[in-house]
Amino acid sequence: MKILILVDRYKPNPISGARMMEELAIEFTKRKHKVTVLSTDHVLNQKYVRFKDDGIEVIKVNIGKINNPSKIIRTFIEVTLSYRIWVATKKILTKKKYDLIICYSPTIFWSGLISRLKSLHNTYVYLVLRDLFPHWLVDAKVISKFNPIYYYFLYMEKKLYNLSSRIGVQSPKNLDFFKKNIEFSKFEILYNWTKPEIKKSLKISKYFENQIKNKLVLVYGGNIGVAQDISNILNLAKNLEKNKKIIFLIIGDGTEYEKIKLIIKKNNFKNVIIHPSILNMEYQAILNKSDIGLISLNKNLRTENLPGKMLEYMKYSLPILASINKGNNFDKLIHEHSAGFVSFNGDDKTFKKNALKLINDKLMLKKTSKNSKNLLNKIFHVKSAADRISESMKIK
Repeated sequence: MKILILVDRYKPNPISGARMMEELAIEFTKRKHKVTVLSTDHVLNQKYVRFKDDGIEVIKVNIGKINNPSKIIRTFIEVTLSYRIWVATKKILTKKKYDLIICYSPTIFWSGLISRLKSLHNTYVYLVLRDLFPHWLVDAKVISKFNPIYYYFLYMEKKLYNLSSRIGVQSPKNLDFFKKNIEFSKFEILYNWTKPEIKKSLKISKYFENQIKNKLVLVYGGNIGVAQDISNILNLAKNLEKNKKIIFLIIGDGTEYEKIKLIIKKNNFKNVIIHPSILNMEYQAILNKSDIGLISLNKNLRTENLPGKMLEYMKYSLPILASINKGNNFDKLIHEHSAGFVSFNGDDKTFKKNALKLINDKLMLKKTSKNSKNLLNKIFHVKSAADRISESMKIK
């Protein structure tokens, strides 16, 4: 079977979506399917590149930096994504007949490209939906529900759903959301996934090694945007600034990166290091040297989110320390498996209390570390995701 994977960013980009789709591509390749990954890369000095990687055909198109700090530029890049990818690669894509298209969202702007491909071969489309955009924009008060741009986003969202044969959402609560809001028959639960094996011979750079030497490391890796509310983590850092044995390490990019960087500088945080996104191998090396994995979600969000970064933390046996929006039930998952501690954004006292449980109690840190990896193996294995997608179209 020929499979085309659409994802806005791919390796060596370290964001969780890129890593998840890489592992899914490898898993399908192991099952003797022919896999092509179509993605973007703003650092290319040409329109596109095409190459083989571990038996996977990879096509990358330069359409600009998709996580541009400017919301206006980012919106333009995403809205025109399908058209510009099609223009750059149509000679390649029209020569192949794909049996399955696996599309990763965010972004929601794949519909133009998918529509063209379906018109050629009426291909089965499985949408991996990880972000309830644009609904969270209203929840987080980024945009008014009366704004015409919001209605345009809703239109593009519905168009993508209509083109999809099957849609996998990441939690039971997300499934409930669609029961109430959109035609429900296409939707099913597809948990986030990863390959539990850690990479060997990981080497950390001298810069990071010097920053975290003799420290207990609380790491955050991923998007730095409105939905993540990284200022929430800075509040925790401030409340723990007297503890000289810990360091907060924030790695990523996004619309709020410069704002967060400025807050750190302005308040002279001695226990926080912020750094732009790094190559995946170096990020893995940092996780291997870290002790606690941080998650933060904007308190105004009304939807459930199981952040992909959580799986990367679990892969390296990091207990989860999270502060999330109310109504998000992933706290039950973490607490039921004793894989860390979760509080609600705005409750700084409990966030600090939970952090100290892990920082001051070595036995608790060891126990939750072990349970974190066990939870990953039990529920979030890449083989389970590949099986679910395959079963949805009755293939082996």
